[in-house]
Amino acid sequence: MNAPREAKQFPELKHLSEDEQRALLKAAREDVFGPDVRLERWRGNIVNFALMFAVSAFFTAWLAPAMSLSRDSAALVMLLIILPAFFVLQHRRYRALLHKALQKRLTAHADTKKAP
Repeated sequence: MNAPREAKQFPELKHLSEDEQRALLKAAREDVFGPDVRLERWRGNIVNFALMFAVSAFFTAWLAPAMSLSRDSAALVMLLIILPAFFVLQHRRYRALLHKALQKRLTAHADTKKAP
């Protein structure tokens, strides 16, 4: 996402100039997704993949036959419900991580402005 569009998702940035918003968002993004936390992100992504795979396998192996869904119907449910739900949850996780890092950056930014 570009910075102004992303800044709209964080109303706590409205009082700052656009350059400060971009700088804080870039720094927060670097804190969350930078090279120093790459292994943590990989681990989280692998865990999320395993969960998505487990839910999909559970649905196709047990739940779809229990609900008497055909293979085509089960695939349609997976494409229209399970996969978008995973994307929504991933986006919420992304925003939560970014929000936490942004709060840390905002407090540090406010402290540096207060201290002359």
